[in-house]
Amino acid sequence: MMLRVFCVWMVMALASPLMAQGGDDGEIWLVQQQFVKFGKKELYESTKKAYMQSFGSFLKKKSNLLTYAFEDLNSPQYIYLTPLKNYAGVDDYLAQKRAHFVALSVQDKEMMVDLLQSITNFEIFSIHQYKLQCSYVPKGDADLLSRSRVHYEIFALIPGTEEYFEGRLKQMSEQARQAKSQQCWRVWKAALGSDVPKYIVATFAKDEAAMKQMMENLEFIQPKDREILRKQSHSTAIARSDLSISDR
Repeated sequence: MMLRVFCVWMVMALASPLMAQGGDDGEIWLVQQQFVKFGKKELYESTKKAYMQSFGSFLKKKSNLLTYAFEDLNSPQYIYLTPLKNYAGVDDYLAQKRAHFVALSVQDKEMMVDLLQSITNFEIFSIHQYKLQCSYVPKGDADLLSRSRVHYEIFALIPGTEEYFEGRLKQMSEQARQAKSQQCWRVWKAALGSDVPKYIVATFAKDEAAMKQMMENLEFIQPKDREILRKQSHSTAIARSDLSISDR
């Protein structure tokens, strides 16, 4: 519990000086990663589903916040993406979480919140900025859950190379737009932390076969440019509409 509270407090403490800036360069997204204890997958999913349904019903009366859930296929973690208009939206989101907790009955707190904490190893909160011009989303695919298969890459860059990297992504985006491509990718830049600059580039496809074909034709960083990398990692995930709060 202390680790979870500390992570949230650190997000707010680091974000406070930036809140007045708003989201001029793109929407701010809150990213929550929950790592589940071994053997607790089914219990976690059933409990988390009940919690998200409860929180979603609570939000309908107060705000239009959405959260998109994804299950990582290579590690015991679930990723929740919440789009916010600006940094101040982080405070509003956490306030809604606290208000929902207060509104829960004692039994619901025990059966959902306390149980989730007991079967979760730890969770990480981070703030990212959505890079619209670096992303490419075909018309009709605005919903993050419309393509259920996700391949995401994390690029940690050498400081000072961000403009060059983003230029490559913007060029790819423009080319895809002109070709009316059915490829689909979204880019987020880590806004805070000790391991910046860092980007998440997530490619979305309908199924595994479509993803394989898509990835064969996408090269977000060329071999000649790998010198700008400090490190790189990747993983795959699937969309979990049952664990999301969406407007579907």
